[in-house]
Amino acid sequence: MDIFIPPELLAESPQTGGHFLRINKYGADTDELLLRFFELAVKHGAFLEKGMANPTAGDIAYFESSCAVDFRLDKSFIKASARKFSTAPDSVLDRLSDSLFQSLSRLKGEGKNDSILKNIFIKFMCWLRRDIARAIAPSKEKYPPKILCNGGLSRHEMMMLTAAAAAGCDVLIAEYDGSAYFDKLPDIEKTAELINVTGGSDFPSGFTLSDIRKKADEMRRRMAVISLGNTRNTALTPAPKNGGYCVNAWISGDIFGDILTDPAKRGNEPDTVYTCYARINGAENKTTYLGDLYRFYITLKETREPVIIENGITPPSNEEISAISRGNYRTPADMITALSANIVHSDIKLQAMLRSAFAAVMDMYFAENGNDMRKGISKAVFLLCFLKRYQGALFGSYRTKFPCLIIFGGCKSGGEAMFVKMIARCPADVLILRPDLNGKCELSDSMLYERNFTESLPAEKFPKENGDASMGTVAYYAERELDTMMYTDTGIYRSHQYSKANSVVLRTMYEEIPLLWNTELKYRPNFSTSGDMVSIPVIMAKISGVKDKDMPRYWNELHDLISAYPESTLVFRGEPIITEDGSCEYAVGLMRNGRLNKSAVKAHKNYHYGFLKEETQDYILDKLAAFLEANVIKDQKSGGLEYRIIHIALNMGSDMLRLIQKFDFTSVNPKVVYISTGENIISRSDSILLAFLSRLGFDVIFYIPTGYQSAEKYYTDGVMSCLETGEYVFDLTVPDLSKRITDPKKSIFKRIFGKDK
Repeated sequence: MDIFIPPELLAESPQTGGHFLRINKYGADTDELLLRFFELAVKHGAFLEKGMANPTAGDIAYFESSCAVDFRLDKSFIKASARKFSTAPDSVLDRLSDSLFQSLSRLKGEGKNDSILKNIFIKFMCWLRRDIARAIAPSKEKYPPKILCNGGLSRHEMMMLTAAAAAGCDVLIAEYDGSAYFDKLPDIEKTAELINVTGGSDFPSGFTLSDIRKKADEMRRRMAVISLGNTRNTALTPAPKNGGYCVNAWISGDIFGDILTDPAKRGNEPDTVYTCYARINGAENKTTYLGDLYRFYITLKETREPVIIENGITPPSNEEISAISRGNYRTPADMITALSANIVHSDIKLQAMLRSAFAAVMDMYFAENGNDMRKGISKAVFLLCFLKRYQGALFGSYRTKFPCLIIFGGCKSGGEAMFVKMIARCPADVLILRPDLNGKCELSDSMLYERNFTESLPAEKFPKENGDASMGTVAYYAERELDTMMYTDTGIYRSHQYSKANSVVLRTMYEEIPLLWNTELKYRPNFSTSGDMVSIPVIMAKISGVKDKDMPRYWNELHDLISAYPESTLVFRGEPIITEDGSCEYAVGLMRNGRLNKSAVKAHKNYHYGFLKEETQDYILDKLAAFLEANVIKDQKSGGLEYRIIHIALNMGSDMLRLIQKFDFTSVNPKVVYISTGENIISRSDSILLAFLSRLGFDVIFYIPTGYQSAEKYYTDGVMSCLETGEYVFDLTVPDLSKRITDPKKSIFKRIFGKDK
C-alpha cells in the first residue's frame, strides 16, 4: 500500500485500539483501506456515513426518562449517566467519561454557562446511546472496535469521537470535502493524526462514504452469486437463476403433515426450496387438539429443531438495539442497503438470502406506510434485533435441519408480524397457530395459506412436554360453552369474569354519594363491557364543610359509609399513609422511551408483587403505565417525580394489595375514606397513592369539614370532584365511627320514632 498507516490498526488484537486518524488524500489503495475499515466498523463498531445528527425529540425524551434531570459537571455523574446507555466495562466508561469531562470543562472555561453545558451533555449521551454504544460494548471480536466517519464535523462531534478513541475505538475520518473543519478546532483538540498518502491527490469530485458502502454491497452480492452458482442442486439450495422459493404451491392442505414432509421430497423443480407458510385459526377438534399438536411436535423433533414462540416476542432490550449499527440516510433504499450489513452469517449464500428477505419486508413496509424515515428505521432496527435473537436457533444448522418457526397464539404486534413475514421469505417453514378465535393476530400477508375452524380453544402454552398437553373432556367443553352463553352480553356476570378494566370518575351531587357507594358497579350509571374490558364508574370526591353544621348527622353519614362494606373499606384519619418515602433511583431504569417497561419492572429485584395472580400484576402495571401517561399529578415531568410515582405504586401495603387481588370488576369495589379535621395538608406522596387507587377502581372520598386545601393541590384539573356541602367547622375530634352518634339535643321520643336525617 502507498498509505502509511500503523500496521496494528487492522491487526486482530484487542489491545491495540484507541487510534484517532483522518485521511484527506486519495491514492491507489485508499478504497481498499476504507472498504476494510467499513467492513470492520459494520461488524463491530459504527459507520457514521453522515456524522452524528442532532438528537431528535424522541432521543431527548428517552434521555430524560432514563437519567437524573439535574446536571453536574462531575466525572462520577457523567459515568453514572453513560452507564444508563452502555454495557461497556467500567474501565472503558472511565476513559470515555474522563474525556467527556475534560471537553465539558474546557467549554466551561470558555464561559459556557451550566444550561449550555447541560444541553451539550445531553447531546453527548444521545450520541452515545444511538451512535457509539455498540462500538464500546463488550465483544468477542479479536480486533478493536472501528468507527468510520465522514469529515466536516462539528466541534461537539469531534469531542464525542475523541472520547470514543479514548475508550479504545479506532476512529477514521474520511475528509473528502477538505480539512477546514479540523483547522478551526483549538490546538488542544486537534488529536486526530493525519494518514500520509504518498503521491496522493484530492478525493474524486462527488466522492462520499456511500460510494464505499455501495462497493461493499456489490462485492457481497457478487460473492453470493458466485457461491450460489457453484452449489450443486439440493432441496435446501435456491439457485440465483431459473429457481428460487416455492411457497405453499406444493402443499396438500394437511398442514401438520405437509410440514413433516422431508424438504428434499417436496418437489422436483431444480434449484428450488419448497416451504410451507400457513396459519391455522381455531381447532378442528378442541377435545384432541393439544394431544394432536404434541404428537406433531414430537415427530417434528426427530429430524428438526423447531423454534417456538408463545405469548409474543419480547421487545428488544437496550443492549440489543445498541448492537445494531445505523446512521443517517436520505432514502429508504439507502437505509435498507446500509442496515442489511448488520445481517452476518458464516454461510455467504444464506447471508444473501436473509438480507434479501429483510429488504423485501422493508420495501413492503415503505410501500404501505410512506417514506417516514424515522419510523422506518425504528421498524428496521426491531426487525434486525429479532433476527439476531433467533438467527442461531433457526439457521445455525439449516443445511442439515431445515428451519421451522412456530408462532403459538398469533402475532401480538406489528413488529412480530414483520419478523414472521421475513422468515417466511427465507428457507424455512413458518406455522402460526391461533386456537383461540378471540385472540387477535396482526399478520396479514398475501403469501399466507390459511385453514379456518369454528371451534375455539383458549390455550396459552404450546405442549412441548407431555404434561403440557392438558386436554378437556366433551363434558368440560360443553360446560364452557354453556358458560359463554350465560355470561356473554346477558347482563349476568361470573365471579371475576373480567381481568381488565378502565375506571371512569362519576360527576355527582353530594346527596347521590351514599346511594352510589352502596351500589354494585354493574348497576351504576355508565357501567359497560366491551370484549374483555370493563368500564367501571367510581367516586373520587372531596366533601368540604358540614351541612347545616349538624355534626351528629355528619359523623353518622361517615359511619354508614364505613360500615356498609367494612372488609372492603380503608379508613384514614389524617395520619400519613406512606410513612417512609424511600429511594426511587431504581425506578429510572424501569422507563423506556418515556414509557413504563413492564418487563423490566417484573424482572427487577425491587419488584414485590410477584406473589399476586399474573393478571392482577398485569392490571396494576397497565394502570400505572396509563397513570403516568395521563399526567394526573401537577409538574409530573419535572424533578424526577415520575420515578417517585412508580416507587409509590410498586410499594403499596398488603391491605391494599389484598383488596386489589379480590376485586371483582362487576361487583363491590374497594373503598377509601380519608378524614382530615386539622390544618395538616395531606402529603403529595399520599395524594399520588390515593389518585392511583382511584385509577385502579377504588371509590375515594375526602371528608374535609374545615374546607382547607387537600389532595386537589397536587392534582391536575378533572381528577377529583370538589363538593361544597355547608359551613366550615374547625377544631373537631373524630369520634369512634364504628357506632352511630346519638344527638343529645333530641328528645327520647324523637330518638325512638324520629328520623336521624
